[in-house]
Amino acid sequence: MGAFSLRRFTKPETLRGISRDKLLELLGMHREYFLSRGVALPVPGSHEPFDVEALIPIFLSPDRAMPMDLVESLYLINELATPKGMDAILRETRSRGIRLPLPWQPTALDVAVCAFLADREILERIHHEHAMLKRRTFVYFKPLDAPRPLEVSAVQAALPALEAELNEYFAAHNRGRHVHVFLFPRDAELWLTIRHGDVFRREVNLEDEKSVMFVYRPECFNAVVYNGVGGELRVQASTDGERELYRHAMGKHLLGSEFHFWGAKKYSCDPLRTAGPACLAVSDVEGIEWARLTEIHCEQFVQRQRLVQSRKASDLFATCQDWRSWFPTDASILRANFKVKFRHAKAPQSVSLCPPHTATYSHDADCSLTERWLRARGFICADAAN
Repeated sequence: MGAFSLRRFTKPETLRGISRDKLLELLGMHREYFLSRGVALPVPGSHEPFDVEALIPIFLSPDRAMPMDLVESLYLINELATPKGMDAILRETRSRGIRLPLPWQPTALDVAVCAFLADREILERIHHEHAMLKRRTFVYFKPLDAPRPLEVSAVQAALPALEAELNEYFAAHNRGRHVHVFLFPRDAELWLTIRHGDVFRREVNLEDEKSVMFVYRPECFNAVVYNGVGGELRVQASTDGERELYRHAMGKHLLGSEFHFWGAKKYSCDPLRTAGPACLAVSDVEGIEWARLTEIHCEQFVQRQRLVQSRKASDLFATCQDWRSWFPTDASILRANFKVKFRHAKAPQSVSLCPPHTATYSHDADCSLTERWLRARGFICADAAN
């Protein structure tokens, strides 16, 4: 994270994009470190000369003495110094009644720096929310019972017990006790971002012609979403164990039973077998221009041997008319990949299905439209329809 986050700050135009006083206030929290690297920082508001280009060699070659808090602050500011990030910061600070002391004609970097100086937690929360929205591969779990909406207050009250259980799991799996759950209500859904530690990593750092070994524990982010209308849970996690953990823990702490999300499967690729090219029709789904099958993987057992057959093309149905031969009666469709062209998009988006529970969308904003098409074509099972 450190090398990436500092790269932007090796450009003079970036550093000059921050108000002089705000930059000095931000870096002044680590005044002694910069002095040790040969740069004396003026006091904010003073008229002492200050050449921001003197900072560039420091950010180009960070050493082991560089405070991690400095690296993390620059990382957060860099991630949110965009028009979208600036809008999110201003929206969050206004909702909290915080008036940022912005300079005249502030840049996106100015807004991010001022928000960090006012309340670091603001940037951390927005960054976690943005990280959550980047999750594109989800495993879906349907409920055994009828859908139930959840009150935000009830979920917030359950978070300490939920975090405690998650901490026990991650500590037992060599990931430490660093769990923190962030809650983001979004329309009829409750989004939760789970921050936890990862397995230790060991790296070698070359400095002054000597190699120095250091060990650190990276942070990870998972996303869990509860849909109060359909009652389903969708989970983004790194391992099967984590997915099952969230499936049980969310049911237990939010809905009273660890087996709550044990309903029917959500996805099926059987329409490819039964309908062929007709399952790619889009005329009844406004907003989609066309859909194409680009890849399939089928599994078959022959004399106790597992065989996986794969086909791939820019438009599979256009390459071969005998599509029925692709799907032997005793074969299972493991995965199907599609390209879907939305009317508002310049390029087609990727959609991947892995029955019974997993879907990957390359563009989160079109998730609801994609699911409408999948449901209309039968890729979402009838008993999974919301």
